[in-house]
Amino acid sequence: MNEKTIQFLQMFPTTVLKCRLPDHEHLNVGLLDYINGLRRAAPEGRTRSNALGWQSGNLDFDNPAVAEFANLVLERAREYGLAHSWSFPSHMQLVMRELWANVSGKHAYNNVHNHPNSLLSGVYYVRAETECGDLSLIDPRKQAWVMQPEFSERNQMNSPVQFIVPEAGTLLIFPSWLEHGVNQNLSDANRISIGFNIDLFHEKMVNTPM
Repeated sequence: MNEKTIQFLQMFPTTVLKCRLPDHEHLNVGLLDYINGLRRAAPEGRTRSNALGWQSGNLDFDNPAVAEFANLVLERAREYGLAHSWSFPSHMQLVMRELWANVSGKHAYNNVHNHPNSLLSGVYYVRAETECGDLSLIDPRKQAWVMQPEFSERNQMNSPVQFIVPEAGTLLIFPSWLEHGVNQNLSDANRISIGFNIDLFHEKMVNTPM
């Protein structure tokens, strides 16, 4: 067989958007100040998937840094949708439904979870040091791992888990159904991030109290 006729087709991809936000150093100053204030006001935080770390309630969109951040994320979410050929009719709008901060000290981690009742989810790293805890993304094709041969090395075609190393200023957006977790923070510095959920709503619902 002529090797030139061989193709390896990537079917049913799970897409993760990764980018650096513009002027993130300046943006992060405002976000850090706001998050630190929230933590001082409510040091107990809340518990969701987080273990040993602190998590805020929903962030205030009236805060200038939060508003700027949310707008930047929604712009990237639209790019995600366009890459998947979403039509975006004029009466439909992307809406940031939830937005929260995470402060994860040494040994803190997040259990594997997904985000029900949402279209897109993601994370933005406000502060991230070396070995502060990689994001783990779990292959949703559970049946693909019933039987596997031995591998000489792991890659994107044969690994049931993909890891992304956090970096301050980096934004990740992925489908909300994708299971993910966060490894333990092995550094001595807090990993500070912002998680979010995005939906696509009819404009009439956007202006209706929920």
